[in-house]
Amino acid sequence: MLTPELNSSASLFRPIDLVSADSAKLMNRFDVKYVVPAYRIPDILDGLSVYYNVLEINELKIMPYKTVYLDTPAYYFYRQHLVGCPVRFKVRFREYESTGVSFLEVKKRIGRWKTYKWRIGGKPSGDGRFGNDETRFLGQHLHVTSEFLTPVLVNRFCRMTLVGTGFTERVTVDLNLSFEDLNGNNISYPHIAIVELKKQGPGSWSPIAGSIKKLQINPTGFSKYCIGVSALNDIPLKKLLNEKFLQIKRIENDYDRHCIS
Repeated sequence: MLTPELNSSASLFRPIDLVSADSAKLMNRFDVKYVVPAYRIPDILDGLSVYYNVLEINELKIMPYKTVYLDTPAYYFYRQHLVGCPVRFKVRFREYESTGVSFLEVKKRIGRWKTYKWRIGGKPSGDGRFGNDETRFLGQHLHVTSEFLTPVLVNRFCRMTLVGTGFTERVTVDLNLSFEDLNGNNISYPHIAIVELKKQGPGSWSPIAGSIKKLQINPTGFSKYCIGVSALNDIPLKKLLNEKFLQIKRIENDYDRHCIS
C-alpha cells in the first residue's frame, strides 16, 4: 500500500541511478525474506538512510513492475517449490515499467538461502513462442525444454530498491501485490509487503534485518509465484500454503485494528 508516509520515508534516502545500483547487483547471493504489514514499512526504514541509497528512475523511488511467470501445463516449477526440492527453478519475463525494459529470467534456488539468476533481454510474444536466443538461453539453464513452457500467471507490484553504502547488500521492498491468471481472474494483497535481503553471505551484517527484528518479525519463505497460482487455481498441493494465507489474513486483520485505533 503506497501512502504519503511511505513516500516521505523514501525521500530521506540518497538517490542513485540504475548504473550505480547495477554495480552492486548480486546475481549469485543469499536471500532472506520477510512478510510484514505494509503500514509498518516507514517504521522499518526509520533511521536507515545512513546505511542505504535508493534507486531512482525518472524521479520515481517506488516503481511499478510486471512479471509473467512461465511453467509447464502440469505446473512443474510450482510443484518443485511446494514439495521442497533442494534445487528448484522459476522462469519469468520481468518488465520494469518505468523504463519499458524487459528480461527473460531464470532463477535457480538451492536449499533455503542460495540463489542464482540469469537473464537476457526479451518480452513475451503474442503466440507464446520463444525466439532463437531465448530458446538457447533456456536450454543452457533448464532441463525442461522451452516448447513445454507457457505463461500461467501475471504479477504486478511496486518496488523500492535499496543499495548498501559501504557494504554489499541490496534490499527490495515489494508492495501492492496483485495477480491475474490467463482467464482474467485476479486477486490483490495491498496490506502486505515483502522485504527481501540479497547479500553475499548468510551471516553478514544487515541494518534493515536488525530493524525488522525489533518488530519481532522473523524471516520466512514466501514465493509470489506460488501464492498467486494457489490463490487463483484449484490446484494440488495448495493446502501446503495454508499457513502463508493465514499469515496474510493476520496481517489484514492487524491493518483493520490499526485503522480503527
